[in-house]
Amino acid sequence: MTVPITQYEHFLLLIGSVFVPLFGILAADYFLLPGRRYDVPEFYRPQGRYWYREGLNPWGLLIWLLGVLTYQAIARYLPWLGASVPAFLFALIVYFALGKLFVKEDRNELERASR
Repeated sequence: MTVPITQYEHFLLLIGSVFVPLFGILAADYFLLPGRRYDVPEFYRPQGRYWYREGLNPWGLLIWLLGVLTYQAIARYLPWLGASVPAFLFALIVYFALGKLFVKEDRNELERASR
């Protein structure tokens, strides 16, 4: 009863804004995009399936940052709405939509590499 809990509110919002959109991206990548079941040894192989561009997935990074901004904006301007579900759904839906566009390119690159 003597601990001022409101001091930790900003920290908790920061933690939520970082991890909630990230979980949306991971959920879309693992559960929704076809053929995207993880091949663990490929994680550790440079130039492997998950290498993307210099080891970073630029679309994933951009959507994650936009998800963080979405979470922060909702938490600041619409706190009654709650920011977790909208930020999660934003990241999940946008990553899924972009993944559908680029998954065919990934498969074509994998087929060319295997020939």
